[in-house]
Amino acid sequence: MQFVQLVSWLLELNNQKVSGWNKYDDPTTASQNMVLELKKMGIELDMPASKLKAGHGDGVCALLIKLGTVSLAAKFKFKKPVIKDDAGRGAEADEEGDDMGEDMDGNADIADMLNREGN
Repeated sequence: MQFVQLVSWLLELNNQKVSGWNKYDDPTTASQNMVLELKKMGIELDMPASKLKAGHGDGVCALLIKLGTVSLAAKFKFKKPVIKDDAGRGAEADEEGDDMGEDMDGNADIADMLNREGN
């Protein structure tokens, strides 16, 4: 049963030693063992162990979500993003603005000269 192996692996990621579990275990025993291991970690399921016996369904998804969330929280640290504003750029922002303005003025002068010569 792939479900038992997946739960076993997730438990080991959280330093829970699981020994003797295999895919040939009785489904009732395997589901009760899972619930006991989750209780050791402080994870409570709002369903009986019999909901896990089939290896699929809502109970299995709820267990995997809770165990996966705990596993991710233990391995990854999420920080708030740091957003830098343009005010920190200072003189660079002013210089870029000036360059752009000069280009625009220069092009306008050339256009004016061409129009005067044509008249």
